[in-house]
Amino acid sequence: MVEEPRPDYFMPGLHFDPGPLGLDLYRLLCLYLADRRVMSIAIASEEKLHEAPLGDSLIRTLHDTHIDLEVLRILISSAVTLRIAFDQYSGSRLDPKLKNRTCGLLWPNWPKRKKESLTIREACNKIVHAGKIQRDIANPDPYGNPGNPDAYILPSIYLYGEKDGQNWRAKLLIVDFVKRATAVWTQLVG
Repeated sequence: MVEEPRPDYFMPGLHFDPGPLGLDLYRLLCLYLADRRVMSIAIASEEKLHEAPLGDSLIRTLHDTHIDLEVLRILISSAVTLRIAFDQYSGSRLDPKLKNRTCGLLWPNWPKRKKESLTIREACNKIVHAGKIQRDIANPDPYGNPGNPDAYILPSIYLYGEKDGQNWRAKLLIVDFVKRATAVWTQLVG
């Protein structure tokens, strides 16, 4: 006797459409890898501002208005989704090698210098529990002027928080996070 396939909503646990997470991870990657180019276009537009009737400085405004909020939205929604998938599926489906692959560094007793690898699961925990998130910025200004128009974000962020009364710091490498998250997601629910 052949068993009929059952729709996902009859199966126990939460079920996710894999499309939105994949799209968000792609967007995150694009935001970081394109930022240097976007900022160079904004700078060139600002330099020609007096020549253009309406001005093109709106590119910088668009960038500055949306980049931090979009990165934060994607990181939090991705981390929560992945954590649920880890808890629900990891026992049977996840290759143990994937659990231990790193996507950054963790200083569990910050500001002490001792660091360890940041696994994808722990990265999700740190994203969800971070009290502060700070961009990693390339600033070609030798004096470190934070308002330097040539500054752009690097594909890493710093997360800060506290666990059991101890401060921690994590450096999340965005490209590695996207690679690991995609691999884990594909294996768990794909």
